[in-house]
Amino acid sequence: MPKNVRVVDEKGNEYEATYPKRAKGLVKHGRARFINENTICLACPPNENLEEPTMTEQNTYIEQTEPTAEPAPEKKLTLDYVLARIENIAADNAHIAEAIAALNSMGDAKAPGDVSGAEKAQAIAEVVKARETTNQQLLQLYERMYLDLTPRTNELKLKAIEALHKVSEQSDSEVMEQFNYVLDSIRHLA
Repeated sequence: MPKNVRVVDEKGNEYEATYPKRAKGLVKHGRARFINENTICLACPPNENLEEPTMTEQNTYIEQTEPTAEPAPEKKLTLDYVLARIENIAADNAHIAEAIAALNSMGDAKAPGDVSGAEKAQAIAEVVKARETTNQQLLQLYERMYLDLTPRTNELKLKAIEALHKVSEQSDSEVMEQFNYVLDSIRHLA
């Protein structure tokens, strides 16, 4: 297929001819318009000089990519942080007080067979129970963090592994299987 569509710009400058399909695509996307059947006029003439006249120094690029603000310091997990979080959980009992206040404000049943109060009380109890479950899980997490932060914990793990190795060498197969299970569990902790 020959390049038989002339290409000009609004100033009358003529460029290399193009394919008919390419010309239709330029017109479709608003980058050109047909002047006649075999000529298109570019809406925006191409930039003749796409390269910089002189190469810039490499430092310019580096300066532009460097962050302007200093990065935030990395927070290190400490025993004080873990203990403070545990104390916060222990001190946070407002949800229990709110639940008791809500139960007190419900009052007595207004008519025989009125079960709405019991359902509301059950719903409040479920909320408190869910909150306590969350607190227990958080405490377990902080307990693991605490154990990981204390240097004595790693020593105890190593001693437990050594003891299990000694016992497993002297035991029968059933006991050895149980010790291997415990040994694998301890290895995952270490």
